[in-house]
Parts: sequence; structure tokens; C-alpha cells
Amino acid sequence: MKSFKINNGYLLRLDKGEEVVSSVLNFVEDEGIGSAMVTAIGAVTDCVLGYFDRERKTYLNKNFNDIYELVSLNGNITFFDGKPVLHAHVCLGNPHFEIFGGHFFSGMVAVTAEIFIIETGSRITRAHNAELDLNLIDSEENG
Repeated sequence: MKSFKINNGYLLRLDKGEEVVSSVLNFVEDEGIGSAMVTAIGAVTDCVLGYFDRERKTYLNKNFNDIYELVSLNGNITFFDGKPVLHAHVCLGNPHFEIFGGHFFSGMVAVTAEIFIIETGSRITRAHNAELDLNLIDSEENG
């Protein structure tokens, strides 16, 4: 990984073989970053995407093991039980110009990933919502 400090945040370059989610979360912890917006492009493989089934209150997961263009990753960094959480959705493109998308659980960098982390200037926390069985955005602390 290579990182660059920019106005209001960071630009990360992940390299082949690095896992996206754990790399971002480790960087956030190491740098003491509060909540942030996250966006990325690149190429990934061995991804797990999810679709939330509201009736069953669980994610339906699917593995994507080929090499895909990371057409778009959008998400945020918030905190649950004092730990940073990356909540992100992605669009992945294959060589036939077909797009797959969903909640991004994990993925390995296949070529490179360019990730912007834009800090919000606050710390946003999540709390468990029993009705949905999800951890939803709940409060904000300035600073």
C-alpha cells in the first residue's frame, strides 16, 4: 500500500494481493481517522458481495472469483463498538461488459485499487436495530 495525504483525507493505492476491506480498516485505525466517505476504482478478484434479504434479515452472499474491473465502490467509515466499520457497495464489470453489484464484504486487489478516504470531521457511530437485525447509523460526535 502507498498513501498520500490530501485535503480532507487520503488517497490510497493498494497493490495486487492486498485485501481491500482489511487494508482500509487497518489504515483508518493506524492513522486515527474518524468517520469518512470512501470511493474507489481498480481491479479486484475473489470478491464476496451480498444482497440483504429483508424477510430473512440476512445477507445472501455470492462469490465472484474471476478478475473484475472495480467500476465503482462507494461507502463510508463509521464506528460500531469502538471499531471502524466499512459499509460499501460496489459495481464490478466483467470482460463481456456485464455489471454485478451489491454490498461489498471482501475482495482481493487483482491489479491495483485507488481509494479516496475523505474525512467528515466527526465520528459517526452505529447501533444495533433489532427490527432489521442491522447496525444502523445512530449518532455523531464532533471532532
